Amino acid sequence: MKAFAESKNISNDNESLLSRVASFAEEFLRTLPCVVYQASDSGRLTFISENVSSLLGFKPEELIRDGGLWQDRIFPQDAEAFRQSLRDLDHVRSVSLVHRLVNRWGLPVWVHHGLHKIAESEGHIVRGCLLSIGEELKVRELSQSAVERFIHKLGNHFTLLHVVLGSLRRVLPASRETDVLHETVDRAIQLTRSFSEYNQRPSCWLDSVEIIQVLAEALMRTKSAFAEKQIALEERIEPSLAAVTVSGDPFLLELAVTHLLQNALEATPPGGKVFLDAWAEAFHAGRTVAKLRIRDTGPGIDEESLRHIWTPFFTTKEGHEGLGLTMARRFAEMHCGVLHLTTQLGKGTEVSLSVPAVSKSRP
Repeated sequence: MKAFAESKNISNDNESLLSRVASFAEEFLRTLPCVVYQASDSGRLTFISENVSSLLGFKPEELIRDGGLWQDRIFPQDAEAFRQSLRDLDHVRSVSLVHRLVNRWGLPVWVHHGLHKIAESEGHIVRGCLLSIGEELKVRELSQSAVERFIHKLGNHFTLLHVVLGSLRRVLPASRETDVLHETVDRAIQLTRSFSEYNQRPSCWLDSVEIIQVLAEALMRTKSAFAEKQIALEERIEPSLAAVTVSGDPFLLELAVTHLLQNALEATPPGGKVFLDAWAEAFHAGRTVAKLRIRDTGPGIDEESLRHIWTPFFTTKEGHEGLGLTMARRFAEMHCGVLHLTTQLGKGTEVSLSVPAVSKSRP
């Protein structure tokens, strides 16, 4: 009888503990600054936290009953970008994007949406997090979109003007004026292309990017230019780099490295040398950093120019837009990386790029 009473007390204690844990979990989810949910591979909701009512005005049971968050609540103009992110989940574990949801009252709500795909015995599930973003970020997102469309349209107009000028040159007598106009339009086209490249955002964010492959692509892209200028490129790529990957957009990373190589090439006189070192450096607490260092043997950068070196469109080179270094730094920062530059007059300039990496052997 005593044993039964003790067993009953233990059972009551366990129930009390479970009740307290459940209450804590419920309160924790309700007060999170973001909405969390779980859905099937097809997007049918199986759970969503109660604070969704503050974000969208719906009770959790309404959304679960209707089954659709992805299908019915995505803002129509953002639907294709969202579907592309879902397709990306077939190749990577996590994706994120900024888009709009439609609330109970038919109004758009801007969110940062992270999705994570998990394999289970009966298939896949998706867990997501919705974080409302502030007014400043909404304006920035809209402004970015407007700038992209403007650059695209401007480039189209300049290209058309270039075609018309080409036709006129074939039927009109040659003149200095038409040559200057043609050259100006060519420069304008190149400028819009460069700024479009500078202004772009990641389009394919991958969990695992082979940084050594990124480097190989950039070297291949600039190889002929080095040969044409008769500049020797001395590479020293340590095996440690092949043992790590980085998270990011491989195209933007390649562009960053390409611009650094191109900058060194342009700074180095014919017959000179450019030195490239690349390696991975391990730190405490399992941190690893992929590092790249490019050193030219050019004249170096004077003090006045150095003060403006990171200013977009600043250049001391004739016929250049002055976006290469700033573009490389912009793309490095997108990947939580950093770009450093040191220079010495008469000896050359050294630029180093560092981005966080993960060891391939890490589980």
